[in-house]
Amino acid sequence: MGGSASSSPAVQKSLANFMDAAMSTTVDGLRSTGKRIKKGNAALSNAMSDAYDEVNLLDPARQIGLTSQGRGDPSVMRSINTPLVAGAQMGLGAANAAYRGTANLLGQGVEGVRSVLPKSLSDYVGTGAQFERDFNAMPEFLAGTGFGLIPASVPPIAKGFTEGTAARNAERGMVLVGKDLLPIQIRNATPKTSPKQIKEYGILGSELGTRKLAIPIQDMMADVTPLPLSKVDVFNPQDLELGGTMVPLWGDMSRGGGIVEEINGVKLASPVRTYGGRDFASENPEAFWASMAPMATRAKDYFNTLAKEGTVYPSFTNMGARSLDSSSMMTDALIEQLKQTPLSGRKADTLTKMVRNYSEKGKPAFNPEAPSFRKLDELQTWLQDQPLNKRMSFINSLDNNVASELGIPDIPSTRFAISDQSQIGTPMGSSGTLIGEVANTGVYTGGPLTPLARHPGYDTLIKGINKKGGFAVPVPSEIMYPDTINDLLNAGYPKFRVPYLMQRGAGDIKTAQKVTTQYRDSLSKYIENLFKQKDPFEAAISRGNK
Repeated sequence: MGGSASSSPAVQKSLANFMDAAMSTTVDGLRSTGKRIKKGNAALSNAMSDAYDEVNLLDPARQIGLTSQGRGDPSVMRSINTPLVAGAQMGLGAANAAYRGTANLLGQGVEGVRSVLPKSLSDYVGTGAQFERDFNAMPEFLAGTGFGLIPASVPPIAKGFTEGTAARNAERGMVLVGKDLLPIQIRNATPKTSPKQIKEYGILGSELGTRKLAIPIQDMMADVTPLPLSKVDVFNPQDLELGGTMVPLWGDMSRGGGIVEEINGVKLASPVRTYGGRDFASENPEAFWASMAPMATRAKDYFNTLAKEGTVYPSFTNMGARSLDSSSMMTDALIEQLKQTPLSGRKADTLTKMVRNYSEKGKPAFNPEAPSFRKLDELQTWLQDQPLNKRMSFINSLDNNVASELGIPDIPSTRFAISDQSQIGTPMGSSGTLIGEVANTGVYTGGPLTPLARHPGYDTLIKGINKKGGFAVPVPSEIMYPDTINDLLNAGYPKFRVPYLMQRGAGDIKTAQKVTTQYRDSLSKYIENLFKQKDPFEAAISRGNK
């Protein structure tokens, strides 16, 4: 029982087998890519065959080291010549999307392996996101692009690089900058901190914070690697079946299919994978949505009851900018920044007390058992295992000036980094950019059948919903769910409480909208009028303002 797990001969053999299998898959994937390209370019095929031969001559440890150590091997680099680069102009751009998809699946597979290993072993193997990033680096390495893998002493072989390769380079290290957002997005996402601002703009639920931002949104930055997502077709409101029901499927605005590598110039100790959000349905192989078991069960029962009366259309509905505070993506991104800027013992102890003592409205403390900030790995693992409300209260306890002065990374900037940029500034309750349809099987719930379908922030998948598409612009709740809005207002609820009550419920008033001819025409007319504007998206999210 003594000694570390990684020193066991059995464990070493298991790891060696795993690495051999991973590398075999990598080489097989490259061969498959080469075969597809060969049909259009014989020169490319020959050059890639030479490259494969060089890789195969290396032992598995060196093959893995080509990417995991962040260096290229000059003997391999010299075997790749100009014909490969010329052929890449025609072939590699098309092959890249398929290859990245394979990388994504393998990365999630590695994460599945890690989930059943002891922590000492899982740390040795490395995260799925790291494997995915390294796997994605292989084609660029073999093509001579480098992406930082080629030592400075080795002259670039791929001079006069192609547009397709340059585009992949930009995609792999996509830098998100707040100033690139629309002015209306920045305004909607900026906290309203004065009575005048609240009166003029209202509280939209799209604000990235509740107090004056230490870093203005236009100065926020994040380095994110996007991963492939399946297409969301444009959905025509006239295709809604009469007698059906439109219902909200509430979700945060986190990015799906992404790897966050850097926030405001701070490189994360380990990249953080993002799963969505709205885009979860566009990358998950098994399910349309994910949630915690109690909420997933309520949604299943509700949708199946409505399905007895006609077709049911669950539609992504925005929970607001700060709803992603309950996700493990948010806590992971915060902790991975902290690992790069270690806290002093005294500051760590003060922050630990803040988290353990935090409560709301006189209720008992949310997280009295939280691990210390002196043990960030332990704290991170603990947060990953907590329910949504405890993760959210953890973020709330640190979203203040005192915690910032003690060294907590900027929380609004962290929200910015893991958010889908196309949703920033979208008012709470906006809906329709993803629409599903309850299948003949009915809605059912369960765990993932494979590691590929796992969402680390939730324990239950919601299945039995087919992806239909989405409206080209977000639709405000008063247009999407007019009957519910009217019912709430007629019941005497103030307008500012409507978005909250739509999520939580208000007695017998449920958020559901029957599909009638009048409703279909109203939706169609609204969207049609938006596209008469100079910028339909800007017009759509401006409608949420007073």
